Amino acid sequence: MGLIALRRSFCLFSLFLALFPAWGDCSVLRAQNPVARGARGVINAARAPLSIGRERFGRARILPLYGEENRSNVLGLPQREFVDPLALYQVAASELSWVSANGVEMSALVFYPISPPANGQKFGAVIYSHGLGASAESFAYLGYSWAGRGVATICLRHPETDESIWRGKIRAMSELREAYNKYWTARDRATAIRSCIDFLYARHDSDGPLGRDLDLGRIGVAGNDLGALGALLVAGQLPPDNGTSLKDPRVAAVLALSPPVFCDSDKGTLVYGEIRSPAMVVMGTQDNGIVGTTRAEQRRLPYDSIDETDRYLLVLEGGDHRVYGGRRTNVRRGDVQYQETIAKETCDFWVAYLLNDLEIRKKLSSQGSTVSFSNARVERRLGLQIAND
Repeated sequence: MGLIALRRSFCLFSLFLALFPAWGDCSVLRAQNPVARGARGVINAARAPLSIGRERFGRARILPLYGEENRSNVLGLPQREFVDPLALYQVAASELSWVSANGVEMSALVFYPISPPANGQKFGAVIYSHGLGASAESFAYLGYSWAGRGVATICLRHPETDESIWRGKIRAMSELREAYNKYWTARDRATAIRSCIDFLYARHDSDGPLGRDLDLGRIGVAGNDLGALGALLVAGQLPPDNGTSLKDPRVAAVLALSPPVFCDSDKGTLVYGEIRSPAMVVMGTQDNGIVGTTRAEQRRLPYDSIDETDRYLLVLEGGDHRVYGGRRTNVRRGDVQYQETIAKETCDFWVAYLLNDLEIRKKLSSQGSTVSFSNARVERRLGLQIAND
């Protein structure tokens, strides 16, 4: 009786394979994805890794724009419940790795438009550095947002300070504090960002959104927490350890989400005065440091101190330090709304200053010195003058 049952099971399994020969192939998942169906050629062309010198471009995956009903996602990236109505492009995501000039292995998660730039324009690019104990995947919602508007997004990986340092550890907070004490200056972040800029310049003769379709004069830098400090250092902030400057003149704009602050307000002009690129700072009214000592009210200091350029401050009313990349436990209902606000406001900032969209820039410059939303407000200063003073 057992032998008969075994043969019957084998026959049924053989019939299943005959009817569904692609079972087990992830291309089946991609074919069920409405975005993937419209870009089958892109998927097929990207199955084999692309190799350029010592660069490795991983297998591209066409992802649904966040906010779509279909939630299939072969990279397992976080999805959000909102969608940008102004998005121009469908977005692909891929793993990317390269070797820096000093021989360091670098890696990133890249979001980029799957079609050429519209109207003969060029893409912009943002290099993003995540915070202490976070990951590139935590900020996928920004990668989707920015790339959908024509700004390719390179989310750097920092294995020495990502979520692996605390996940599954008994003494998680102790591990975080130890990593913070070692990397608090964010020199490693700034160095990684500069290396990525070098990488973009080196591969500019190649095809694609990180090659000829990219305008090298439209590179922005951004980050959260220690990543925000790294971005500000590359934009021109004086290093908190009083070491060698890490400023890179190739930066066109800078975005800092919850930046650590290591100086008093009377030293702000000295510390941040060399930042000449348009800047946006994002902070929450409850945004106190978890491991670091920066208090919520201190995080606006870069905005208050930067001079001679346009700068914006997005204040999340009631937002704490975990709203930017999402929290693993005790998820709060308002977090998605905060992230929607961050995505929308930062999209406008990049489009205005990286893609030089004069209509968006005019909108930003004509709203008054403070604009309030249901969960946030935006303050702005243009050049040397406070708007509408």
